[in-house]
Amino acid sequence: MSVDPEKSLAQLFSEGQYPVLAHRHEKFPQGESLDDLAQRAEKAIQELVMPHVWKASKEGKKGAQLAVVSHGLCISEVRTAGRYLLRFSDFP
Repeated sequence: MSVDPEKSLAQLFSEGQYPVLAHRHEKFPQGESLDDLAQRAEKAIQELVMPHVWKASKEGKKGAQLAVVSHGLCISEVRTAGRYLLRFSDFP
């Protein structure tokens, strides 16, 4: 099925058409965008993971391991958020 490029996403959704979303800020009705998911993933890393990293660092532990489990899209965003936070985080 082809999608009319002249129609907005809102128009397509109202007609029951759900095309592939081309931009990170776009989302399906009552859904979240990749940007929303990235913010949620970053918050989870800050609140749930980084305290363990900071604690291990303060205790001088090296090679500590931590498992994070989620669905594929979230894991992709968690990996990005985690790399960013580890690189630019101020250790308490």
